[in-house]
Amino acid sequence: MYVHDQLMKARHDDLLRAAARDRLAAQARRERAPRRHRPVAAAARRLAAMRLRKLFPHDLPLPGTRRTP
Repeated sequence: MYVHDQLMKARHDDLLRAAARDRLAAQARRERAPRRHRPVAAAARRLAAMRLRKLFPHDLPLPGTRRTP
């Protein structure tokens, strides 16, 4: 058997292995349940951020920190 034939067989084996790996990865992606969209959590985060901004305006340092000149 020539070296070229051995290289071609190794390349073919690599392609088969990669295809099997890709198939398994695609199957795992399909089986994974989609995440739920939670618009309520986003609204709660915005509300919390707004309240924090009222308590600690951007021009004032946060408690426990020093303002640098």
